[in-house]
Formats: sequence, structure tokens, C-alpha cells
Amino acid sequence: MSQYPALTAGPLSVATLQSMVPDVTLKASTTDRVSTTTLANDLDLVAIPLGVGTWSVEMGIFVATATTNTQDFKTQWSFTGTWSTPIRFCLGPGPTNTALRDAITPMQLNGIPSNSDAVYGLGASTGFTLVLEWCKSVVVTAAGTLALQWAQNASSANSTSVKQGSYVEIRQVA
Repeated sequence: MSQYPALTAGPLSVATLQSMVPDVTLKASTTDRVSTTTLANDLDLVAIPLGVGTWSVEMGIFVATATTNTQDFKTQWSFTGTWSTPIRFCLGPGPTNTALRDAITPMQLNGIPSNSDAVYGLGASTGFTLVLEWCKSVVVTAAGTLALQWAQNASSANSTSVKQGSYVEIRQVA
């Protein structure tokens, strides 16, 4: 089985060692959205370069709906290049959940294409609910940039927030 990068006997270079470390993009500040179900790129988790090759992508998203649970939350991944339209593993509250983050039922454990909505049901809370999405085999055939897109699932004048500390971690694996 091949591994990336290929290590050979002899001195290691800085470039080789750097290629072994995942690249993490952290969300610098909270973003609130109201009265919209139209997906849009997150303000911080955007313009993440992916070159030609196979990539591992993980997104950890802290989300909250403080006032009401009626609007919920949906995501997609956008990419400006050409890729395999990967199936992402989506872990979080199920679309019909209304419970708080420590009593979520049902859970979502789905494989969802990157260009299809993943919908998460949220309880009204100022606490952060964690949503994880990842794919270990994102095949890029023409380089571009990756972004998390998100919106309310049902339009509400009450805000849906993606919180500071959310992240995208990428690593080229082949």
C-alpha cells in the first residue's frame, strides 16, 4: 500500500516533514445568519486550497440556535476546481431532533454527497452543538478551493450561529 509522502533512506527535508502535517483553518469569529435558507460560504472556512491528488478533509462545526429550534442548520461543501463529488460522513443531531446538545435523539450517522444538503436539528441553546463531517478520499483532478457552505434549514428571524473555533483540517494522502 502506498503512503504519502514516500519516505526514503537519507536526510529528511523540511518540505517532506511539512507535507506530513495536516493544514488546519480555524474560524476566527462567530457568524450569525437570519432569515435565509440559501447556502453561502462561511466567512472564515473558505478559500482552502486543494491541489491535484487525494485528500482527507475533516470539518468540525460548532453551531447554535439560541432563541428557538425551528430553523435548524444545513451544510454543503463547495469546491471551485474539479473533484470526485465526495461522499462525506455526517455526524450530528438528526434532522428531526429538538433536544439540547446533551440529549440528542435521533443522531445523524449518514453518508451524504458533498453537493447535497446535510440537515441537522438543533435545540434552542446558547451552548454549542458539535457537527462533524469528513471524507478520507476526496479526489481532486483540477486544483481549486474548498469552503463550508451553510444556512438555516427553515427561514427564521432568529439567528443560527457557526461559532469561533470551528475548523477545517485537510491533509493530502496521495
